[in-house]
Amino acid sequence: MERVFALCRVTKFVASAICSIGQVFADRAVVFTDSSLGLLALLCSSLHETLVRKNASASETRLTYTPTDAFSTLPHSSLGLGDIKPLGADYAAQRERYCKDEDVGLTDFYNAFRDQSRTGTRLSTLRAFLADIDRALLNTYGRTGLYPEHGFHEVASLPANGRVRFTISEAARL
Repeated sequence: MERVFALCRVTKFVASAICSIGQVFADRAVVFTDSSLGLLALLCSSLHETLVRKNASASETRLTYTPTDAFSTLPHSSLGLGDIKPLGADYAAQRERYCKDEDVGLTDFYNAFRDQSRTGTRLSTLRAFLADIDRALLNTYGRTGLYPEHGFHEVASLPANGRVRFTISEAARL
């Protein structure tokens, strides 16, 4: 195995990181031992985040990611995730490049990514990658008639001071 994916168990954003297999992880991390970039694309998708927000418990204003409630309940396509591997690879590379160039971690990246006032080619490109991932996943699941309508939408389940973010529409979420 060349890598694993991890995310914080208690988190503001459902943000999966690519990690070395030589790392030691704390109990506050959820580690996925499948190193497929198709899985990374799924973990970064709006579809995954929507299901997490629906099923996860909360700790104050932060989500508590429990794999049995969040990941195990996610339907896994019988077609697999092979078709979205290139999208996962591109998204991961662009996100990593952004974080290195801006000298930020994933929380700061996702604060910028979700912020309507943050414009620019790099963030727009990353948002387009996420939209491509979501559409490809919907196709993989056979949901070709569902239109995610990516944009800046209000998410009612979020704290009042941070409800507008780049995501799928409320109609698609429901």
